[in-house]
Amino acid sequence: MSDGNASGRIGAGKDLDGKKPFLRQWGVLIAFAAVGIATIGGFRMWTEHQADQPIVEPYRAYVAGLAAASPRAADFLKRYQAVYGRDTVMSKHYLQMCAVMTRVAAEEGAHPEKIHAGQAGTCAAMAQMMVEPLELP
Repeated sequence: MSDGNASGRIGAGKDLDGKKPFLRQWGVLIAFAAVGIATIGGFRMWTEHQADQPIVEPYRAYVAGLAAASPRAADFLKRYQAVYGRDTVMSKHYLQMCAVMTRVAAEEGAHPEKIHAGQAGTCAAMAQMMVEPLELP
């Protein structure tokens, strides 16, 4: 009593019309896409969280050194802290802050390279390349 199906079961993993069910056909791809989207979303949230974290040493010491060496740089730092309601600089703003503060300190006759030669060079280069420096009210 065979109907041509070797296993003796009707449909063996297929619908009556001969197609695989949707989840069986696409389930692995859908699961892979969901894991990929969750991974990208989680990475994005983590990077935004990290960007809002305060700067660490030696960056904090360089900013503090610039503020100590230049009244205008100190004023810029105080305005930044007032605008953002923080007592530190956010990581995402460090390059802009160091570029502006290095330029201002150098204009006032301070020597940023004596505070930290490597950061002074990088920040001075950033100040020259920066199209839109950090603007504070």
